Amino acid sequence: MTRKITMIYCPFPDKDAATHAAQNLIQQKLAACCQCHPVTSQFYWNNILENTEEVVLVVKTLKSKLKKAIKEIRKIHPYELPCIASWQIQINKPYYDWVKQTLSE
Repeated sequence: MTRKITMIYCPFPDKDAATHAAQNLIQQKLAACCQCHPVTSQFYWNNILENTEEVVLVVKTLKSKLKKAIKEIRKIHPYELPCIASWQIQINKPYYDWVKQTLSE
């Protein structure tokens, strides 16, 4: 049996916005766990080089919850064009079982 979970990576402008998104996802059982990591981002926006502090939200969920989780992130995200990336990862059985149990309805 393959034990995979889905990870979502999504930068937010600050800790409050990332924490708000995390709480929404967890309360709606769209995420088993969320982590917020401060980062420094550099990018061009409207032809201006930006150098800004952001907070990356890392979400741990199941593939079956991915579409709803992304829809929720888009709904509450303050950015005009948020980066919402996802991928599946192999995970140890006890952690997979915990994620599955946490997200069961």
